[in-house]
Amino acid sequence: MKALNKWKLAFAILYFIASCNTFQNQTINNTPNHLQDSLQLKDLVKQYLKWANSNASHNSTIFIEAKKQKPTDTNYKSVDWGQLTKSLTKIENSRFFTLHFIENFKSLAMHLDSELKKGTIVWHENEIPNFAAADIDSWCNCQDKPDSFLAKIALSPIVYDNETAIFSWAWGDEFNYKIVAKKTGVKWQIEYLEGFDIKYFSGD
Repeated sequence: MKALNKWKLAFAILYFIASCNTFQNQTINNTPNHLQDSLQLKDLVKQYLKWANSNASHNSTIFIEAKKQKPTDTNYKSVDWGQLTKSLTKIENSRFFTLHFIENFKSLAMHLDSELKKGTIVWHENEIPNFAAADIDSWCNCQDKPDSFLAKIALSPIVYDNETAIFSWAWGDEFNYKIVAKKTGVKWQIEYLEGFDIKYFSGD
């Protein structure tokens, strides 16, 4: 019986150590590396928002635009692929985004194009179409930005998993926006932004 209890104790200790290692690998700690990472990630958020704001247009689906089949049409029938190519070049040249993000952006455009052609999404001229991203700025999932919004940016506790960081940013007012970043070499880049999730680009 005593031997059995010893085995149970040994197993419990091993399980505890394994659990601690898993937790350590997946969450933020106070090593100098992660403290530096958190500063870099906050700067990345500010820089991409500043970039997106400077490229903003009246079209809330920034960088994915639609076109008519004929000038006399009152509905947009497909994605404007020529404009999309220019947009993808802007995104790539910014150096803020990973290849995965860029490929996902292309996939969103193809999805939107398919939805327009099937009629699942209806996009009348001078009207807001029936998908969520059409009525918001996808780069922040917002319609308006507070004054001096870059100075108000704060990050949630960051979860690290190897070279990936998962967190949210906010500027107050119970607002938060999910983001995934990936470290390539010594530089962090954006892998995922909540506003470019496919659920926001599908018809009601």
